[in-house]
Amino acid sequence: MVDKTAFDGGLDPAAYERIGEAFVGAKRLRDTFGHMPVRQVGLYYSSRSRDWMGRDAAGAWMQSFLGGHKALAYEHLPWGVLLDENATLERLREFPVVVLCNAGILGEAEIARLEEYVRGGGGLVATGFTGRLDRMGRFAPSPSWDALSGVTLDHALDSLDNWVILTPADVARLGADGPPDSPFLVHGPGAALLPTTAEPGGRLLAPQRTTKQRDGREGTEWPMSPDSPVGPALTVNRVDRGRVVTLACSPDHAVGGEFYVQEARRLLAGVE
Repeated sequence: MVDKTAFDGGLDPAAYERIGEAFVGAKRLRDTFGHMPVRQVGLYYSSRSRDWMGRDAAGAWMQSFLGGHKALAYEHLPWGVLLDENATLERLREFPVVVLCNAGILGEAEIARLEEYVRGGGGLVATGFTGRLDRMGRFAPSPSWDALSGVTLDHALDSLDNWVILTPADVARLGADGPPDSPFLVHGPGAALLPTTAEPGGRLLAPQRTTKQRDGREGTEWPMSPDSPVGPALTVNRVDRGRVVTLACSPDHAVGGEFYVQEARRLLAGVE
């Protein structure tokens, strides 16, 4: 509250009467505040991914992180931020679930900490191209991440207007939420994944393209309708007491963007 004296040096009695009423309530609830917050989800911020994946378009990379925050807020899931520079094992264990929002660049030490976190009972959710790029932002194999996630990368999709289908069994088994057997748009980076030890769920569909679009004579800024499946929409890899959920799509990016549908938000919240 900001107040100032009147020109005659006096104070507004009506204003201070209402301010006093507010403080009565605040004092009554004082013991409710000042405690450690209860946070169910930690959003992992990868500064190297920001610097190298987003070096030409930082806003486009940040959209995944911001959309993840937006989805959690809309779903009323308490959250906190994990910075890669101080995400120790002890810090990771403060969160039952950690979400890697398109964190494409993960070093070996980071992956080792995340694996120990999962083995101890933590839940890891990875979106987009998480773990699929080298330290300079180029797509490259990552045996350590492949072993933890239980999937390998077949190829990255060159489209953003990608679609997801979940069966009733997927919805019930994975805790995700979406219209069963009906495709919904998840606008953001997508990847065709090959499960190794992970259990697949749902289907990721690439978008249709017109002849002009395939020839580069027409843009793809506006989403097209779904075409054929390219792989699972998500996978679940159980590692000791924890699990890693890999989303082949980017619901976080979708929630933070213009082509946002609530099914994308619920998909991200449901797998957590």
